[in-house]
Amino acid sequence: MAKHLTQITSKLKSYLHTDSHLQRSAKHTSKHLPLKHNPNQQKNQHNPNQQLPPALQLAILRGEALVRLRVFAYLANRGFDERFQLLAYQKIFTDSMVISEFCQQIGLIEVAEDYITQGAGVNADSYQAVCWQLYCILVDRLDGEDKYQLVNNATVGLTHHYLPSFFPKVGEIKPSLEQLKKRCQIGLNRHFHTKVRLKESFTCKDNSGEDNSCANSQEKKRKEQKSVNFRLLIHLPNCHPCEVAQVTANRTRSARLQAYHQLVDLLESGGFDIQPVTKTTKKRQAMRPLL
Repeated sequence: MAKHLTQITSKLKSYLHTDSHLQRSAKHTSKHLPLKHNPNQQKNQHNPNQQLPPALQLAILRGEALVRLRVFAYLANRGFDERFQLLAYQKIFTDSMVISEFCQQIGLIEVAEDYITQGAGVNADSYQAVCWQLYCILVDRLDGEDKYQLVNNATVGLTHHYLPSFFPKVGEIKPSLEQLKKRCQIGLNRHFHTKVRLKESFTCKDNSGEDNSCANSQEKKRKEQKSVNFRLLIHLPNCHPCEVAQVTANRTRSARLQAYHQLVDLLESGGFDIQPVTKTTKKRQAMRPLL
């Protein structure tokens, strides 16, 4: 579990600490927060009467909406009913310290230090609310920069990681093949910002040692099969076909399920970093006239 969380947090941490504009933006924002100077007020004490600038209020609302849309879509695609979706959202994002710890792990607190100390305060009553505001602002900014993979890490990846911690028996719920296909298609489309064609390719090796295409020999009896090599390929415009999952098993059905599970885990855990190779077009030289 810790290893999977590192896959999620490391990329976000790298983004925060290499994007100098975000750090300048946080400092610039803190200088324009409408604070009332009070010499008796401690530096890090929260001012309940202060109002954030409209731009930040909108960013928080947009980020919060994105979080809910992504999380509920992910839970619905996994086949959970509405009651469980609400319960899971409350457990992970509302009633726990997950977001506060997440903000610390990716370094968001450090980057937005001026925003916290001057703009929102860090006392015990407000710290969790401040982390939620910063988290929503970050999600909104990532979405505005079309950084889908990072948005996915911060929302779906986080839910995917913590769901078994709050609901240990959730792993016993097995999704159907159609649900897996739908989750793969949605994840691929969002990752590449276009509609991706997902194709299956598999070959069967019989006891005689000869390889035969299963697509052309569906009448082959299962008892004659020794193993099935199942692959998932994606097709993007102007790109060569790219393999995204590969499984070898004794049965076609089990190989297919394992391949889709493999791809879903990559997409939803933040570990998908496959990039298809772009096709190169050969330029034709202009014909020279014969002398």
